[in-house]
Amino acid sequence: MSFPVGVQLSILAGNQEVPTPIGPALAELLIDAEVTEVADGQAAFRITFGAQRTDDGNGMEVEVLSDGRFAPGNRVLIMAMQAALPTVLMDGLITDIWLDPTRNPNQSRIVISGADLSVAMDLTEKIRGYPDMDDELIVLEILAQYERFAIVPETIPPVESDFPTIVQRTPVQHGTDLEYLYALANRYGYVFTLRPGAVPFTNTAYWGPPRRVGVPAPALTVGNSTFSNVDQLVFMQDGRAAFQVSGLIPGPLEATPALPIMALEPTFLPPLALKSPYPLSSLLGMRLPTGSDGFDEIRAMGFAQGRVNRSSTAVARAEGELDVAKYGAILRAGGLVGVRGAGITFDGNWNVAEVHHKLQRNAYRLGFKLERDGTDPLLPVVVP
Repeated sequence: MSFPVGVQLSILAGNQEVPTPIGPALAELLIDAEVTEVADGQAAFRITFGAQRTDDGNGMEVEVLSDGRFAPGNRVLIMAMQAALPTVLMDGLITDIWLDPTRNPNQSRIVISGADLSVAMDLTEKIRGYPDMDDELIVLEILAQYERFAIVPETIPPVESDFPTIVQRTPVQHGTDLEYLYALANRYGYVFTLRPGAVPFTNTAYWGPPRRVGVPAPALTVGNSTFSNVDQLVFMQDGRAAFQVSGLIPGPLEATPALPIMALEPTFLPPLALKSPYPLSSLLGMRLPTGSDGFDEIRAMGFAQGRVNRSSTAVARAEGELDVAKYGAILRAGGLVGVRGAGITFDGNWNVAEVHHKLQRNAYRLGFKLERDGTDPLLPVVVP
């Protein structure tokens, strides 16, 4: 299927080891493909076909299902091809099939939906101990079990982490691998996401803080100038999003005194905004260090700091929509993008929290959500 600005949509489907191109017959039935990328959590996809039956519309089965490659558990790659170079938008597994066989065959639809390969990490609940491992080593140990998906781990060790010996304690997983990975990330205000790699059939598992460094995507320009490349962009500042943590928790032993725990400012660096609600905003909340009972001081401090860090990431938010033909590039979740033309308060670099790709014949549109830790740009000029 062809799209504007020389973009071609390519879909591969089949078994988890070797999915293959869907071919011209199914490509002709393709109506649209949607991919929702996120900087934290699980990405999702949805592919809509016409529900044409086999044997020129007179057969007993829908052609998409008769093909056999679109079955729950099978693997799907969705790629946008530009100048023969693939941008893999989704590498995932099919989870659901929806069929609407209307009376008018031309209006019948079949929808194939699923999520990224982390689906495979969320199937089996476990009770498993990890002796002599800190949280980063546990993440690497879990990801090593899914080497069949060519997952490259990218982990950032947290500053507040401790390294427990088997004499002190043994971390124990209760639940699926994916649930435990999310729990370990939340402890430090981190994110966990599985993203397609630069080469098809490879993936990168990122466990670390929201990205604050890297080359920003081409800037989003708003306003009435001829350089505007965004159809819609709205901003919001949440004065109550950020908070601090301070209080006492019980000591690890019954006879030990209570431990003071305090986290007053986020530790994520570098900041994305010049003006932050820390440390003096009149709406800056104060939370107790709940959920840390029984922790030693290092773990309790890390947990409290993680809560503060996470609260600081969405002090300002933005949502918008653009046409890829006008924007001239494909915006991706998990990176940075600049905004210009909105005014001093909201101009500057932002974290791309979510991108919704919708590819139809002769149209490729992107919806997106942005986040950052405050207002006003750090630098007077946005590049590129």
